[in-house]
Amino acid sequence: MMDASGSVEGSGDVLGRVVIAREDICELDGNREVIRVPRDEVRLVELCRDSGSHHPILQAALGVVLSTFGLWGVGGLVAWLREGGVLYLGITTALIVLLPVGAWVVFDAFRPRVLLRLRLNKGRRKLLFGSELGKSERDALPDLVRSACARNSYPCEILL
Repeated sequence: MMDASGSVEGSGDVLGRVVIAREDICELDGNREVIRVPRDEVRLVELCRDSGSHHPILQAALGVVLSTFGLWGVGGLVAWLREGGVLYLGITTALIVLLPVGAWVVFDAFRPRVLLRLRLNKGRRKLLFGSELGKSERDALPDLVRSACARNSYPCEILL
């Protein structure tokens, strides 16, 4: 899929950040491979709407922990406003910033996205198209994925 210099060879169908080729399916970040799945491991390619997270429950739990620390910072600020005393501004600010960060992590864990889900011999992988797809490509994505899979001889299902 990639040559020695790290650039993508022209042997596959490029759909946003995903490249479907005869020998493998890759997700790229620029010209760098993020995920590479060899052809012999792929049982089925599914175009579906699903959470983009590989471990959404774990990600959501991390978000809840971050938000809890953020709430602790808000509680400390409220207590200081009511009663006065010493306010450790750096620590309080850092804790309060964790509140929206944690909320975003929870939201992102379950946010539905259109992606390729690969059913493998052992497990599965999710490949995200990224924001590189234009509106016309997003609208035509089922046909593009179907034709790319047919051209490269992958079994394919469209679940949108």
